[in-house]
Amino acid sequence: FLLTIRFGCDSTVMVRVVGVPLYNNVLQLEACQGSSASFNGVQIPTDSSMQFTFQSVDGCDSVVNVEVLSLPLDSTTIDLITCEGSTAFYNGTSIPAGTSRMFAFTNQHECDSMVMVRVAGSPIDTNYVPLELCPGDSIDYLGNILYPGSLETFRLTDAMGCDSFVVVSIDELPDFDVTVESIKQVCKNEMDGRIELSTVGGVGPFRYSLDGNRYQVPAYFEKLPPGPYQLFVRDGNGCIQELTVRVEEVPAIDLRTQDAIIS
Repeated sequence: FLLTIRFGCDSTVMVRVVGVPLYNNVLQLEACQGSSASFNGVQIPTDSSMQFTFQSVDGCDSVVNVEVLSLPLDSTTIDLITCEGSTAFYNGTSIPAGTSRMFAFTNQHECDSMVMVRVAGSPIDTNYVPLELCPGDSIDYLGNILYPGSLETFRLTDAMGCDSFVVVSIDELPDFDVTVESIKQVCKNEMDGRIELSTVGGVGPFRYSLDGNRYQVPAYFEKLPPGPYQLFVRDGNGCIQELTVRVEEVPAIDLRTQDAIIS
């Protein structure tokens, strides 16, 4: 611009116009999944955006792009286990074994927090205990006297407090018979008695003993003084039979002569 000042001289004014930058902002909001967030009185659904135009202090347009993000869904699965046929408790609710139930809570963002509770039933624990006993023997099992041929079921409690069953079956081992084949008597003051045995049935090999501790393979005992003997016969299964045998002493011969006159 060319102006004239008061002295009549020229005055030149250069005017430069500078454009104010456009205000363009992005604002991100968060909201629960499936809901909306409020901005400038407008509800904006999650996973969407909306543009707002305002006037700045310079009188120019100011654009705000508002984006609403979904907070991730808070979902948890809890697995519980209880006895078969019973129930488990969660948050004061009884849930039967083999079923599940969904619970809805509110998390720190005031959004829904879903908890899936699944309840599994612990299978009934059944153990089988096969035993073998010698004929005539017995066994104490949990305070119960059992004999060959017994089949008993015991109800116990496992580490979880659930029922646990033990089935005990007892088979009888093969029986055998012991026979005294021969007994050799002993003369007075002698130690040459002999006892010979034989076995029928059962399972070999058989062992024989005079004291129940030291066993031998031969089925006879020699060099025995007269008297009673407790004999033990053990078969291949460890079954033992006892019998009492007596080695008799041969009575002494009393020889007497009459006085005779010889001429």
